[in-house]
Amino acid sequence: MRRLIAISGVIALIGAVGCGEQATVSDDAIVQALDLKRADDAAVYEIGGDSFCQVEEELLNDSAEVEDVDAQRNAQILADETATVGIQVIPPFDPRCEEKAERALNKLGKEEDG
Repeated sequence: MRRLIAISGVIALIGAVGCGEQATVSDDAIVQALDLKRADDAAVYEIGGDSFCQVEEELLNDSAEVEDVDAQRNAQILADETATVGIQVIPPFDPRCEEKAERALNKLGKEEDG
């Protein structure tokens, strides 16, 4: 989960640069982009309905939420390249889902920028 480790550095960089208006991505946009399905037996989402690709129900809609969760001990998050939108993953998390999620989150982040 190399991406999870890099998030802190990205957030620190964004905080140092600063920005005017904060971009927000809707839950619906995140759910659609990552093909999230509600799990049958828990209050979590699953990417494509895969039980080895579970994410917390609370989706990270902006950089402040990404930063807040990233600051929590033991939180494992995936976010777009600019830490504008993200998800908190639940281990064990399939590496194939990580790659799919990263691509989708990066696409969402770029859509919000432009």
